Amino acid sequence: MAAMQTLTDNFLRAVGKPSLDQRKQLQAALLQEGVWGLDVLESAVHLTAATLAMTIPEVMVHGMRLYTVPLGVVEKVPRLGSLDLLSNTSITPQLALYPDMNHTAVRATDAQRQPKPLQLPKFDLICMNPPFARTCEDNLLFGSLPKHERKRLKQALQRLLKKGPIAASVKAGLASVFIAVADRYLRAGGRLAFVAPKTLLSGVTWKASRQLLMQH
Repeated sequence: MAAMQTLTDNFLRAVGKPSLDQRKQLQAALLQEGVWGLDVLESAVHLTAATLAMTIPEVMVHGMRLYTVPLGVVEKVPRLGSLDLLSNTSITPQLALYPDMNHTAVRATDAQRQPKPLQLPKFDLICMNPPFARTCEDNLLFGSLPKHERKRLKQALQRLLKKGPIAASVKAGLASVFIAVADRYLRAGGRLAFVAPKTLLSGVTWKASRQLLMQH
């Protein structure tokens, strides 16, 4: 919603007093092509879709580029949700609210077809409120999952970060890793807006993230 509002505000400043038809055209373009979203919860994707569509309820769209991505041990393979984007392998959504089957994922609810890998473009603006989960005594990095799955996901994430190398620290928490994901998918000159704990400013484990932000 933050990305949607930012783009709309920029349009209003540039145009001045757009007509209702112009605002409808903008809304349709943003909802269908301009705004992308990934989450591990189907409920969050559906809620986001409803919230985005409420701006101008009269606008009807054919679909939105909102996807759920798998989190947990799926068919014996650790899946890290959006963090799988750090690997060189593509990710396959479990649910897609966009029916186009030419260059993106097939709707996972379509029993006649298998979901295709999701190909993300480079973005001009990425907004995120990543989880603050971090390593501690009971490893709450993936706290919503059973303990045996959390252990496997943590090991998979550590291997991924070492293989990169990726400017992030698991000890700082998942927010550090999400910043690295966002940096990879920003266009040159793009903008990143995120919520992070204040320990980002001086925490030792956040050093890699600070260096990444200062570098770019």
